[in-house]
Amino acid sequence: MLSGSEPTVHTPDDAAASAETATARAAAEKVRNLPPPETTRKPRAKGRVPLLRRADQAVVAAVVAASLVAVATYWYMRGGTSGRLVEIEVDGVDLPRAPLVADFTVDLNSADWMELDALPNVGERLARRIVESRKTDGPFRSVDDLDRVPGIGARTVERLRPYLRVSKVTEEPPGRGGPQSAGGE
Repeated sequence: MLSGSEPTVHTPDDAAASAETATARAAAEKVRNLPPPETTRKPRAKGRVPLLRRADQAVVAAVVAASLVAVATYWYMRGGTSGRLVEIEVDGVDLPRAPLVADFTVDLNSADWMELDALPNVGERLARRIVESRKTDGPFRSVDDLDRVPGIGARTVERLRPYLRVSKVTEEPPGRGGPQSAGGE
């Protein structure tokens, strides 16, 4: 072991190592003498321009939050938790529990086959047969006249009765000297 009082012997390899060390010391000294780096902003990437500044984004977020609170308050105040959001007035009187009935009826004398096809248990073929019967045999005078259509019996007439109506017939059936006999539909 070498102690601090013994002389150091340098070899040619040690000379190259000491030169590198001297160069490293000089570079470190230059870095120490440099002024501190300036804090500069990075340039924005091209194509990414924000629509709103941060302050504007905060204002928009506050307005949206206030709107959501207002909608939730309105929903709660109008009975949202009780399920009574829709109120119906009939002749100025509030009838929240009155049953409403939707009446869906088809006029046999004016409906085309697509309307008749919408009826339960009536397909496209049967609907087209009803329209063809109306063209050839004249308008229906009652729902019971449906039994003249091939493929419709008494049970089918009774099943369809709640969905059908017959408009007033004022003209003669076609083919019997009425106004439709010359032109047709």
